[in-house]
Amino acid sequence: MAALVTAVIALLAIFQTKRIIEQNEKARTEHSQASLDSQNKQEEYNRIASESAAHQARSVELQREAVERANRPMMTVRYLPPQNERSVLELEISNAGRSVAYEVRVTFEPDLPARHLDVLNENSHPNLTFHKPNIDLPRTVFVGRIFQTWVPGQCVTAPFWVQHMDYQVGDRASLSAEGIPANQLVRISYRGENHVRYSDTFELDPGIWAAMLFYETDVKKQRKALEKIAKAVEKR
Repeated sequence: MAALVTAVIALLAIFQTKRIIEQNEKARTEHSQASLDSQNKQEEYNRIASESAAHQARSVELQREAVERANRPMMTVRYLPPQNERSVLELEISNAGRSVAYEVRVTFEPDLPARHLDVLNENSHPNLTFHKPNIDLPRTVFVGRIFQTWVPGQCVTAPFWVQHMDYQVGDRASLSAEGIPANQLVRISYRGENHVRYSDTFELDPGIWAAMLFYETDVKKQRKALEKIAKAVEKR
């Protein structure tokens, strides 16, 4: 009888031990799964935080660039609209930006032609007479100079394009009365307050004002009538 009791007790002990082992294995498995889930969640959080930080950094950079673009100097070149159908087109260089441009240099590509007063008068409209080469003014104002500062809104102008008597609107190979090409390039290099350097190239096209209409005033009509009378008198 004692042996039987001992055997039963041993079986119970084995059963309990096995049960404890199974419970421990289950607990370890659950703990491992919880740890894995926690690790996965932490990795996902880190990924989201990293992407968020990268997006935030990019947003800050874009905002900085936008502010810089909005407040940078912006040198521009253009032809001013003519006053009449035979007027000289003026070249205007200005700072359309919001801050000062420094060390402004203006270059022409190709270089401005040589000065020839006779050629200018021979090629320009018969009703126009020049007493000095028109090209002298833009050459003196811009060529070889460095403008140390150019404030926002400041404009500098100089007479530039004298229309050739044979000029055909839209002819990109044509020249002015002094030999300036119809596709003259102007390059402007300068820097901003933050020492960032800029270089912009502009093409000057006199044909941009080809569609501009001019209406004859009474004074203009009278002047034309007097010109006709003068020519008639000369023929006599």
